[in-house]
Amino acid sequence: MAIQINSEGALVVRAPMRLGEKEILGFISQKKDWILKKQKAAAGRQKVCRQYISGEEFWYMGKKHKLRISLLDEELGLVGDEFVLGHKNAPGARGHFWTWYVDKARQVLAERVNHWAGVCKLFPRQLTIKDAKTRWGSCGPNGKVHLSWRLVMAPMWVIDYVVVHELVHIAVANHSAKFWGRVSEFIPYYKEARKWLRENQNALVL
Repeated sequence: MAIQINSEGALVVRAPMRLGEKEILGFISQKKDWILKKQKAAAGRQKVCRQYISGEEFWYMGKKHKLRISLLDEELGLVGDEFVLGHKNAPGARGHFWTWYVDKARQVLAERVNHWAGVCKLFPRQLTIKDAKTRWGSCGPNGKVHLSWRLVMAPMWVIDYVVVHELVHIAVANHSAKFWGRVSEFIPYYKEARKWLRENQNALVL
């Protein structure tokens, strides 16, 4: 018998035709803790549908910040622990958020690339901030590094992993044991960072 949790969090059981319902239910009962754990993780990976209303949460630098629609005519900004946006700008909220995040990404990611390039002694020819939907970063054969602006929603330790991952590609173009060995020299927790991205990627959206 085999069980799995699909992308919607539903339980899928595969069993030989000869097995009865009692045996199958007993097998499921034995795996209850694993099933609940996987279903909880699947629920956390469900794609977020943004409404841009007061109380909605947005990630920035690994923390969730609630949005407050203000009665004043304010541009989007992070005030304390909350995002504040004037009600007159609310109809175009996504555009305001996109501009705000991209501006922050240019600052934060450039600083981290400069820092890690010096540490790793691997210097990109160019850094580009992209609106990537499915990739956190990439490195071309010409040594140009591309990073998604969405990275600034993640914690700094996760950002650093992605930055180092792409910088190491300047020296090692594949994902061989040599590549991961180089990455682990600078980011020994890289597996935890990869796990964090897998579990939270669907929430890091606008």
